[in-house]
Amino acid sequence: MNYLDKRRLSAYWVNTSSNSLVDHLVRRGSKNIKMDVENLLKGGTLETRIDEQIVFDQMEQDEMAIWSLFLAGGYLKVESYVSDEELGEELYRLLLTNKEVYIMFKGLIRKWFSKSSAEYNGFMKAMLCNDIEAMNAYMNEIAMTTISFFDTGKKTSEEEEPERFYHGFVLGLLVDLSDRYIITSNRESGDSQS
Repeated sequence: MNYLDKRRLSAYWVNTSSNSLVDHLVRRGSKNIKMDVENLLKGGTLETRIDEQIVFDQMEQDEMAIWSLFLAGGYLKVESYVSDEELGEELYRLLLTNKEVYIMFKGLIRKWFSKSSAEYNGFMKAMLCNDIEAMNAYMNEIAMTTISFFDTGKKTSEEEEPERFYHGFVLGLLVDLSDRYIITSNRESGDSQS
């Protein structure tokens, strides 16, 4: 009805309530949960078991219960299911319900990265503009708020070579430019015979 009234495709249903539980469950979920959500956003499906008697306190004990909740809440729909008689359970193939749910998930993910993306992009912009002062300020902020003495090792510099940690950190910052530049690190040489 909103689409007919406003003549614009938008996420109307998902905005009728708070999606904070969905946000919380995906954000705190494991890497596998996040990868499954990414796959769903790409139009893929997810095969999982479903517990129709899902209880909220199970969320802490069984991470896969998230899919039962999302199915019951209308965020996912069943494409197909098969009965696994050996395990005595049904395996469901799920996908996002519709474009509205897709838009909602994309919005959640965009919010997660908006602050860090702005800071990161600021660093990249400063580097590409050769603004050494801005790059230095960014690196100092990261070093003071994120990096610990223990990240570089507890041994002496000669034994541990702590600069390797910082070298890897800077390579991680630069990898986003790999579509525009050839990013290389220290290269091995020789045939390891000498």
